[in-house]
Amino acid sequence: MKTIGGKIISLFLSLLLLCAHSVNCVAQGSFAGSHLSKFIGISDGLPSNFVDDIMFDDAGFMWVATSGGGLCRYDGYEFIVMATGMEYELKSNFVRNVVEDGFHRLWIGTEGGIEVFDLMNSCMVSVPGTEDTAFELFNGGLCAYLTLDSNGCIWAKTGSTLVRIEFDDAGSALRVDSLADPRMEQPAMVFKDVEKNGTVWIGMGGIIYRVRWADDG
Repeated sequence: MKTIGGKIISLFLSLLLLCAHSVNCVAQGSFAGSHLSKFIGISDGLPSNFVDDIMFDDAGFMWVATSGGGLCRYDGYEFIVMATGMEYELKSNFVRNVVEDGFHRLWIGTEGGIEVFDLMNSCMVSVPGTEDTAFELFNGGLCAYLTLDSNGCIWAKTGSTLVRIEFDDAGSALRVDSLADPRMEQPAMVFKDVEKNGTVWIGMGGIIYRVRWADDG
C-alpha cells in the first residue's frame, strides 16, 4: 500500500507540475501575443551592437550609449550618431552612460572624460563654474558612471574620485564637491539615489555605503 500510495502522490505532483507548466506557457504566449516587438541593429543604423546605456530625454528621443560606436539619438525612424570624426564629435567612441540634467543638457560619460551636449542649441558646451575641475572631469580618463539625484545634482566617478555638482538657477555649477577613495578605482561602478533624498548608494570593497553631501564637502 505504501508503494501504491507513493506512486499516487508522485503522479499527483507530476500532474500539478504539468498544469503549472501549461499555465505558464499560456501566460507567456498571451503576453507575447499582445505586445509588438521590434529589433534594432546595425542594419537599421545602430553604430554598434554593444549597448551600455539607454535613456529618453524630455522631448521623447531615445539615446543609446554604445561601446565603440559613440552616442546616438533615435527618433523612431533613423539614428543621428555622435562620435569621433562626426559633425557632433566626441572625445571617445566608448560611451558608458548618459543623463539629462534640469537644464536640457546631456552629460555624457565616456572613456575620454565627461562631455556636455546642449539639447536646445544642439552643440557641445562647457558648464560655467567647472573650470577648476575641467581637467579631471572633462579631459581626464574613464568616466565610469554618471547619475542625477533627486535634487538635480550630477554625480560622476572619474578614476578613484566621486564628484557631486550642484547648480544654480541659471545652470552654472554652484559648487563642486569630491570624495576620493582608492576602493573606487574600479572600471565599472554604479551608484543611484534610490531613496530620492539627494544621497547615493554605492558599493566599494564588498560593502554598500550611502554617500551624502555635507557642508564640509
